Amino acid sequence: MKQLNQKMTCEIVRDLLPLYVDGACTESSRVLVQEHIQECERCSNMLEAMRAPLYMKAEVRQTAEQKIEPVKKAVHRLKRRSLIAGVLAILVLFPMLFLGVNQYRGEGISFSGIRHIAKTEQIMKTWKESGLAGVSEKLSSPQTEYEIVTTPHVFYQDIEEQYVEYTAGGETYLIQKESINLSSDGDMQPSFDLNKKRSEVEMWHELLRQSNGGKMIPEWVYQQLNADYGEEYCAELMHHPIRIETKYGVFYSTEATTAHFEQANISEDMQRVVQDFVQPDQAFQIGSYTTVMSKTIYDAYVKQCRQIDQWYQEYADYYKKLGFDGFLQLWRERAAQMVEDVNLRDCHPTEYEYQAVHRDASSLNENGEWTVEWQVTLANGAKGQMWLTESVNGGYRISAVFGDGTDLKEKLNNSYQLMSAQHYAESTWWLYD
Repeated sequence: MKQLNQKMTCEIVRDLLPLYVDGACTESSRVLVQEHIQECERCSNMLEAMRAPLYMKAEVRQTAEQKIEPVKKAVHRLKRRSLIAGVLAILVLFPMLFLGVNQYRGEGISFSGIRHIAKTEQIMKTWKESGLAGVSEKLSSPQTEYEIVTTPHVFYQDIEEQYVEYTAGGETYLIQKESINLSSDGDMQPSFDLNKKRSEVEMWHELLRQSNGGKMIPEWVYQQLNADYGEEYCAELMHHPIRIETKYGVFYSTEATTAHFEQANISEDMQRVVQDFVQPDQAFQIGSYTTVMSKTIYDAYVKQCRQIDQWYQEYADYYKKLGFDGFLQLWRERAAQMVEDVNLRDCHPTEYEYQAVHRDASSLNENGEWTVEWQVTLANGAKGQMWLTESVNGGYRISAVFGDGTDLKEKLNNSYQLMSAQHYAESTWWLYD
């Protein structure tokens, strides 16, 4: 009976222990618990266990804190590093996003824009410190030009394959295949029926109506068209024709053809290098700018094309033998001489300030050409804007506007092409005022 009472008391006390520990039991219950734990070791141990987290001994608590402290420090370091990493990610990703958006838009500070600003700033700095003779190597790379001049340019190797014969009124003509949509593989239907018989006047009339490429028609044909259709009709058909006298006869030329009907543009340097150079005659000019020509003119044109290809081979061989060092020395001498000849000593910038950068998406360059705008003050006091535009070969060309009428445009235009092997000379300087 005593054991049963003991067991019941233990159960009651154990139910009261949580309230006892929290100080929430009644006074009679508190007295009961205290009296019982003095006699019952098991309930006394249970009470100690329940009190341990709250009333831990100082030495036990200190040991526990010592064990936890390294973990707390590690967690703190991890949080701090995560915060730093997050801040750095923002600092890196935001500029990258900004540059990427501008790269897509093609204006403002971007990946390509930064590169071109740096390159053109170096050009302006070199131009300021070394004058035009010093900066010319940055504007048109001598290494690039040397590769051009030592590479034979065979422009006319397949010249005969570009034309087809057609006989009209007993006269044989050569018609440029491209102008009548005649492809070598036969994929396209030609716009001009080569099997149909026509008089010379009918042939010229039909080809003029197609308006594919420039035309130079014999004077007598033009007069006959005037008689048949009227002057107003012919003027519209040929876009204001102009009369041209040549050793091969008198022609009426479409406006676009006349604009290019000049002496063959062979560089002065090639004329100096090539032995027995003779300027190509008017057959080369006619053949270069008209899509239809007589057999007589065509034969003379092809012969001169072959001669020009031979000159380019001779020109390349000359500079291969000279070597790059010799070419570079010649380049520098000519640049220095040009400065003297054109009086460019006072046309270098003394102050320059970056304004803007943008990409020209309409450029023939598939990636567009980047242009950097600079505000410039020249040594002669002229103030204006300069635009440095990247060229396909990696150099730069310059456009400029100066409000005080400075003669920089004329001077620089007179100095174009320091040394270039290109058949149709392309100006190093593009200046407008």
